[in-house]
Amino acid sequence: MNEMGLSEYCHDVNQMNADSLIEQLKALVRNADDAEQMILQPVEKSKLALDEQYELMFGDLTDQPRAIDAETAAT
Repeated sequence: MNEMGLSEYCHDVNQMNADSLIEQLKALVRNADDAEQMILQPVEKSKLALDEQYELMFGDLTDQPRAIDAETAAT
């Protein structure tokens, strides 16, 4: 939640209180559009980084097979 900028919506399970949980949920509903944008930005950044890592690790495995010309096939 902290990485997403939403630490204000975190709860300590040892100090959970129904009233504060309800208030937090109401605040989250009021701020849903902002919260969504706060989540989407780091998710997109992480996705791009992960795509780059996959390409570095597996790029050769996922490349499309090359067409074999007649000369190469004859040898």
